[in-house]
Amino acid sequence: MRGLSRLDRFNRLSEEEATGELLAVCHARRWAERVAAGRPYPDVAALQRAADEVWSSLGPGDWLEALEGHPRIGEGGGRSPEWSRQEQAGVGGAGPDLAERLARGNAEYEARFGHVFLISAAGRDAAEILAALDQRLGNDPDAELRVAADEHRRITRLRLEQLMGRRGLGNPKGVPQLSRGSLTTHVLDTARGRPAAGLRVTVEARAGDGWRAVGGGVTDADGRVPGLVADGALAAGEHRLTFATGDWFQAEGLTGFYPQVTVVCRIDDPGAHHHVPLLLSPYGYSTYRGS
Repeated sequence: MRGLSRLDRFNRLSEEEATGELLAVCHARRWAERVAAGRPYPDVAALQRAADEVWSSLGPGDWLEALEGHPRIGEGGGRSPEWSRQEQAGVGGAGPDLAERLARGNAEYEARFGHVFLISAAGRDAAEILAALDQRLGNDPDAELRVAADEHRRITRLRLEQLMGRRGLGNPKGVPQLSRGSLTTHVLDTARGRPAAGLRVTVEARAGDGWRAVGGGVTDADGRVPGLVADGALAAGEHRLTFATGDWFQAEGLTGFYPQVTVVCRIDDPGAHHHVPLLLSPYGYSTYRGS
């Protein structure tokens, strides 16, 4: 099948081979079999839509089967260790204290819910993951299983994109590559231990003596801005992220000290991934270069 795209090769695999490839992405056999049976797919977006639809049609038993294939956050192993290692790269730099808190949080979570804590970890560091874990410990078990299942759906979409576009099939030792050439953010309400949803963010690039708008949006329920900067819009040089914190505090019924937060960063390699999270409270904030 030389010369074929990754997707074309996947479409031409036998049912057994295709199911095996999909089980490395999501370890739920009914999901893998049904997605394999839906071939051929005209493009990766169609494959991802089918994956979402099949996943949504399944139930708790299938979701738990898939969760069993994942290691704990901060630990290696699992059914697809190379995938997990790459996705959890941001946890690797956690210091001893943070690593210990993650381990305790994992144990508390598993004792409460009976399955591993799962989060789409790509692009998140240990502090962000720990904040999400602490927040989700307050969910009831049925609701939390649905949250974990939706996180798994996100992981699956990313893995399918990587599998079809960035690595050849039939290469279990290959490490999937995370998206490059991007600028992302994640805003966390540290005072209440949850994502800061509904906060407007604008992105500008230095242009001579002024600034030129290159992106922006409003944080979603996860505190993120999908498509913060359009593909190809990121260039080398200074970039300014402005967070409309005053409007957000007012909308949340809070009294905030900062009417806005501005973060200026320098991008030397526009082909790399740059993550600029904001940890926010009414009377303080912090930011750092994430992964």
